[in-house]
Amino acid sequence: MIFLNPESFKIKSAKHQHLKEMLDLLFIRIDKIDNDCVKSWFDFFVNDYLEVLISGDINAAYELSARLNSEVSGSSFLLKYVKQVFNYDWFIYKTKTRYSGYDLAKNLDATTCTYCNRNYTVTVASKNGNKITRPQFDHYLDKSRHPFLALSFYNLIPSCSICNSSVKHGLEFSLNKHAHPYLDESINNFRFSYEYSNDPYHKNGLKIKTEVHQDWYVKNLLTDLKIDEIYNAHTDILFELLKIKQSYSDKYLSILEKEVLNGLKVSRSEVYRLAFGVFYDEPDFDKRPFSKFKKDILKELNIIT
Repeated sequence: MIFLNPESFKIKSAKHQHLKEMLDLLFIRIDKIDNDCVKSWFDFFVNDYLEVLISGDINAAYELSARLNSEVSGSSFLLKYVKQVFNYDWFIYKTKTRYSGYDLAKNLDATTCTYCNRNYTVTVASKNGNKITRPQFDHYLDKSRHPFLALSFYNLIPSCSICNSSVKHGLEFSLNKHAHPYLDESINNFRFSYEYSNDPYHKNGLKIKTEVHQDWYVKNLLTDLKIDEIYNAHTDILFELLKIKQSYSDKYLSILEKEVLNGLKVSRSEVYRLAFGVFYDEPDFDKRPFSKFKKDILKELNIIT
């Protein structure tokens, strides 16, 4: 899993633009409400708090959302307008004329899934601006239960379709139970490991597992996202790393440096990337799929330190 550092320049810039663009667009949508009483309700209860709902601290946004939800819980009529204003489908529409989910995805530049670090989630558009692909956005707090947070920056987690649509699919996460990619730097406080298995369910006689020693927030996130089950579809990668260990002992990188890359000016981290196709440093894990998985296994095998 990837920690999305809210203090990084990239994240700060993305949040700033998201707030600026969304405020303008939401006020336009509110002005177009065709019922004066509803429009007055927004003006009294919502408009002054839009900045918190769109880019405020996730805890503050959640508390405000809970209060507003209580205001509309007994009125399906009012809730209809709330969902109309904070409309996620409108936000992700493939438009060229206004800010949308593609712009947010491009600004975040999330190359791999925040949750599984297993699939690429690049954002691609053609030269003429046609939108081709982007990561999905998981609503950490489900938008059907928290409609006021449907467009909240910290509630939109860039992810792959498997984690978002197939696995999580509306499952309610809780700030009191699950690690949050923007809040919890401890989100990587677990390690991938393996063991041999006679169970035919585990291919190649290998079982991949995650180990968490203390952080139950991380444990709950791993469990609910089915990370163990999903990674066990990739025991072939583990098998290849075990073959390297068997063939080269713990000297694989040294052999590569001396016999293959001899004379080339490459750093140890570059040799690692060339050898295993992933990044060594945790802040770069998001750039290549399986970066954390390979590093954890390679350390367990003493191929790297």
